[in-house]
Amino acid sequence: MTLRHPAAQLICFFCVLLWLAFGGGKTRALFAAAGGIPAAALAALINALFNRAGSTVLFRLPSGGGVTLESTLYGVSSGAMLVTVLVLLACSERVLDDERITALFGRRLPSLALLLSMTLRAVPSFVRCLTEINALRRPAGRSAADGNLRQRMRSCAEILTSAMRISLEGVSLTAESMNSRGYGLAGRTSFSQYRFSARDIAALIYFLTLGAAVFACAVKGGFSFDYFPRISHLRFDAFCTVSCIVYFLFCIFPFAYNLTEVLRWTASRSKI
Repeated sequence: MTLRHPAAQLICFFCVLLWLAFGGGKTRALFAAAGGIPAAALAALINALFNRAGSTVLFRLPSGGGVTLESTLYGVSSGAMLVTVLVLLACSERVLDDERITALFGRRLPSLALLLSMTLRAVPSFVRCLTEINALRRPAGRSAADGNLRQRMRSCAEILTSAMRISLEGVSLTAESMNSRGYGLAGRTSFSQYRFSARDIAALIYFLTLGAAVFACAVKGGFSFDYFPRISHLRFDAFCTVSCIVYFLFCIFPFAYNLTEVLRWTASRSKI
């Protein structure tokens, strides 16, 4: 979100899309890639129409305002950044489930762990609840697709109200259940199937080292690129190239690690 250099944005988008295709399926990756094009185009259009910054005027609108090249390309960059963040959230949704969040924060920050786990599962459970209520009302002809416009709007409001009541009741029951079990009390023991091993320490050192290197490269101007008042020239000198390589090694690690695990598993099965 902070690196505006086109090469850095392409590297991040390519790496997260590659991981999503590997861990989440090719369909989701193609959907994210296909959805990124209209999102970037829409951001470019909105930014070009309402942002008057920039010195290279492409054409003028009937109102007299000029559409500049700098604002258009800045909109494309903002759209690409937005799509990359959405793909990253889709990747994190597959990685950070309830058990992993509880294993990370359950002992030191139990309230935060409970809040994060309930927040991450809130939207999927709410959508599932809406689908179930709508399916139950369909045989009676009171689903969201039955009747005229007024009846459909009323059915949608009733379904939404019922789903919100069920969700609030579920949150209250979860809070009472966790409270009755002593969740968050001092001296409480917790079970977790995840252990912090030497492999995790090595991965953490790898991320911290490369993260510090990327931060240092960004501070020193390795990813410097400006859109206003004029577009900077894309330079790929030695320092910029090294910065992009370090950033690529930082972003590609999750995919490379999972690919290594799959190759090791495939090789061990072939020996049986």
